[in-house]
Amino acid sequence: YKEYLKKGIDCQIISYSLQYPRFLFPGKNQTTIDDKKKDYNIKSILNSINPFSWYRTSKYIISKKPDYVVFRFWNPFFSICLGFIAYYLNTLNIDYISCSPFRIPAARLAAAQSETK
Repeated sequence: YKEYLKKGIDCQIISYSLQYPRFLFPGKNQTTIDDKKKDYNIKSILNSINPFSWYRTSKYIISKKPDYVVFRFWNPFFSICLGFIAYYLNTLNIDYISCSPFRIPAARLAAAQSETK
């Protein structure tokens, strides 16, 4: 996010209003208050278990007329809601990028596989 801003790129973070249903969440609160993030342009509107929220989030993103959308994917639980939004954006020819911090880059995986043969 900060790197985009440094380059003068207008961006916004769309976050979750609810990530997990209460019975799957072991903690007391699904949101954090972090003073370091107070200057971030964050809109918490996506509810991972409410399909109406997925549609509203898609419409909100479309209203912003983005050049592209970056999805940060870290847990398969979110694949249904993020997949819905990505599909909806794709039908309108809005480009998107999906990234996951826990996936092995394809080139590194291919190199490792070739070394084991």
